[in-house]
Amino acid sequence: MKRRIIYIGVIVVVAVATGGVMLLGRNIMERRAEGERAVFELVELDETVADPELWGRNFPRQYEGYLRTADTARTRFGGSEAFDRLEADPRLRTIFAGYGFALEYNEDRGHVYSLFDQEESRRVTELEQPGSCLHCHASTTVAYYEAGVAAGAEPAPPSAGFDDPRRLDAVMQGFRIVNALPYEEANRLVEHPVACID
Repeated sequence: MKRRIIYIGVIVVVAVATGGVMLLGRNIMERRAEGERAVFELVELDETVADPELWGRNFPRQYEGYLRTADTARTRFGGSEAFDRLEADPRLRTIFAGYGFALEYNEDRGHVYSLFDQEESRRVTELEQPGSCLHCHASTTVAYYEAGVAAGAEPAPPSAGFDDPRRLDAVMQGFRIVNALPYEEANRLVEHPVACID
């Protein structure tokens, strides 16, 4: 009887150990397969999604880096504290005489602030500026595409990338249209600062 209990006990231990090794092997294989993928698609993204938060669901590390651009702490690399460059170097007023930068020229802050800082800049609140000023400060590709399609460019399916001639043609047509608009009118076409889609 005692021998039989030991025999059953050994079988149970071996079965549990075998099951554990099999589960461990399966887990290792799954993790190895995950390691081969650069992106885990949690949200469907295409060339019409400009919201950085949505991109962040599929690209969390990159989004975390994007959010760190909101940090305004000064570092040995400069940081993104919005100090007045004209105050720091008055010669810049002479260099930029006749240009908007002679009114206000602040240190660039991170991407998170790019559109907000431009909207608040005296360069666009006190001077008439073209829509092309948005190009470096906002996620403009969706606005360009929509303006191009509205002007008659052939629409591309949402899944088509920028290598699709229809999307590229619409974006380039919209680029010319939006850049020629007054800044205030062009600014109404965008929602997000420079972000992942750019």
